[in-house]
Formats: sequence, C-alpha cells, structure tokens
Amino acid sequence: KARFFKAYISTLKILWRYLFLAFRLKFSSKTRRAEKSLQAHQKTAQEIRQMVLSLKGLFIKVGQMLSIMTQFLPEAITQELQGLQDSTPPSPFKDIQERIESELKKPLSELFASFEEEVLASASLGQVHRARSHQGEELAIKIRHPGIETLVALDLRILRRIFNLLNWAFPNYGLKRSFEEIKEVVLQELDFKIEAKNLEILRKNLSQFSQILLPKSYPDLSTSRILTLEYIHGFKIRDLKSLEEHRIDPKEVAKLLVEIYCQQIFVDGFYHADPHPGNFLIQSQAGESPQNFRLVLLDLGAVSQVSAEMRQGMAQFMKGVLKRDTELLSQSMKDMGFIAQNEDEEVFNRIVEFFYERLKDIKIEDLQSFKLENLGKL
Repeated sequence: KARFFKAYISTLKILWRYLFLAFRLKFSSKTRRAEKSLQAHQKTAQEIRQMVLSLKGLFIKVGQMLSIMTQFLPEAITQELQGLQDSTPPSPFKDIQERIESELKKPLSELFASFEEEVLASASLGQVHRARSHQGEELAIKIRHPGIETLVALDLRILRRIFNLLNWAFPNYGLKRSFEEIKEVVLQELDFKIEAKNLEILRKNLSQFSQILLPKSYPDLSTSRILTLEYIHGFKIRDLKSLEEHRIDPKEVAKLLVEIYCQQIFVDGFYHADPHPGNFLIQSQAGESPQNFRLVLLDLGAVSQVSAEMRQGMAQFMKGVLKRDTELLSQSMKDMGFIAQNEDEEVFNRIVEFFYERLKDIKIEDLQSFKLENLGKL
C-alpha cells in the first residue's frame, strides 16, 4: 500500500502542477511562460527520478523509457532521466550467488573458473557480472533480481491505475494501449529464455550487416532467470571522446543504426524495442575505412513485431504519398498512432502537406535500399 500511495500521490502532484501551470500561463508574457514551463519541467524531472530510484523495480524501466522520448517530452525532463539508462541499484552479491547456484544446481566455483563480485551493470529487472569459463572464455552473466517477479506483478497493478488516471486526464493519446504494450514487453523480459531466442532471430535477420555484432549465448549455463553470454569489449555509443580517439565518424554510426532499424521494421517486422544508449556498444576496428567499427547490440529481452494495423498504416501512407491524397495521409498517420484521432484536422493537414513537399521527389527505387544518403533527401 505504501508503494502504491507513493507512486499515485506523485502522479497526482505532477498532474496538478501542469493543470495549474496551464491556467497561470494564460496570464503570462511569452518570456514568463518559458521560464515557468522550464521550472515546472525541472522540478517534475527531479521528482520522477527520485521516485523511480526509491521504488526501483518496474518504475526504473518506465523512467528509462521516458528518458529516450525526446520527441514528446521536454529536454529538461529527458536529460534528468538519462542517468537511469546505464545503471540502477544492484542486488547484494550473496543473493545473486544463491540464485545462480539454485538455478544451475552447482556451486559457483564448479560453474565458472572465476566470477567477479563487482557488478558490471544493473538494470530494472536484473544485473550483469563478468566471469570466465573453465575453457578460458570471457563471459557476461545476466541474473534476474531476486524477488523481482513479485515486485513486477505489484508494479503492473500500480501502473495500470496510474495509466487509467492519465488516460482520464488525456483521453486522446492511447495511454491504455501504451500500458498494455509496456506490460507485454516487461513480461517477455522476465524470461531470459525468450531473450536468448530473440538473440538468435535477430542474429539471422541482421546477418547481411558485417558491422553488427551480437553476443553468443551459452544454453547450458542459462535458464529463464539466468542468461550467460559472451563478454564483448567496447565503449558506450554516446562516448564522443572515444569515438574521436578511434577516428570513428558518428555519422557512420548513425547511418548504420538507421539501416539496421529500417531492416528490422520495414523488412523483417521484428525489432529491438529498447534502443536506449545503454544497450549499444562500439567496438573499434583497425584501418582508416569509414566502416572502421562494429556496433554491438545488447539486451534483446524487449523486442516487438510490427502489428497488422501498423503495416496497413504504412502501406496506406505510401499510397497517400504517391496519390498526393492529404486525407489518406492524415488517416494513415492517425491509424499508426502518431497523432490523436480527434486532433485538429486543419493543423494536421498542414503538417501532412509539409511532409508531402519533402517526400514528393523521392523515387520508388530510392525506397528499395535503406541508405542514409537516400533518407537525407527528406
């Protein structure tokens, strides 16, 4: 109950702040509106961060999702929450050791030649430790936090109520559907066997990209609660200093990211659904080529498939582009969930016209290969 009230009261407090802010802004100058909005965003971000770190569990996952929603949320909020991307408070090593030995039915010393007590990384649902096999292979052991299953079940009930409240305040943004999507992804992430399967599917789907690297899994040392993977060296994708030191062009990294996500979404319909910076590493390669790096994909617990509605919406969108049918373009983007169904038609149609002007010179042959150079024509 204390957990529920803390989360619910924090949500109500934030809602009230913005409702009151909207009223005050009606009587403020443009400069004052900007100042008051920034102050509200900063205070909200700090409260969200403090709340998720104190509650832990699933709330950290929600905070991580908010931190990458830069197209929807103010920068003041997403910046404050970016610290949740890399690490969260870990479980004690004693509990982790007990879980490993219970799951794999052997003492830690028999399972691994060495096992580091220091946490390599910690996330909302589990944490990672480095180890070495008896054959000398470097390993990364991902262990689900003890007790997280009960906590997730509780947090999902709390989040359902919060999303219902938010849906009442903002009924046109599909928040109920968003909650169901979060629930589905989280329940998948709890089963590491699903993650191991996702890893192999994505490895096959992206096999044509020589610069993409996914870690090897070890089924004999894995269960639904433990996942043993090959340890891959690299530095974080947002480490601009390391990119510069290794003479890696950030534009080439961005180009590769765009290409693999186009492949995943438009061709395979199966994609890595948790693309925050903590889930990508860069591995430097010798040479002066623009492709002198490899991109490592981590944490395949959260994947998704393009729904039938989304596929239909994309097809209708392209049909609208070719026919220059603004009404069809508007409806297709609403069907795909980019804009609320009752959004102002006139304003939205102007937006569609703007995008059409940028798209009208794209040729069909340009759409047959997903290259950043072609996307640049937009």
